[in-house]
Amino acid sequence: MRIPRFRKIAARSKFDLDQIGIRLQVICPGFVDTRGAVKGDFPRPALVSAETAAARISQGLKSGRFEITFPKRFTYLVKLLKFLPYGVYFPVLRWLMPWRAPRNTAPKHKESRSKGRPRQAV
Repeated sequence: MRIPRFRKIAARSKFDLDQIGIRLQVICPGFVDTRGAVKGDFPRPALVSAETAAARISQGLKSGRFEITFPKRFTYLVKLLKFLPYGVYFPVLRWLMPWRAPRNTAPKHKESRSKGRPRQAV
């Protein structure tokens, strides 16, 4: 399941779960430096140590906040970007993440038996 979808489901469920005494919290860490982390060929902005991440998660769980995010400077930037119009959002995102070059190849589709007519969705 994709993370934004999970966060939306959790936000919708929180009210109902609070009514029956279940506390729901979502943890959204930034980049954490661990042995198991993917060491890709891309920058990891605002990288935090595993010890720092554990401390932030522990503090967040004790606080009872719904969303636990860290590092703050990174997560606040990402949250602010959501308010931009798409005409600004996507260029800014490309500028912030130059390692994620756009792919120029479109997916290939199977030949249709409809002799050039578009296929109709069922």
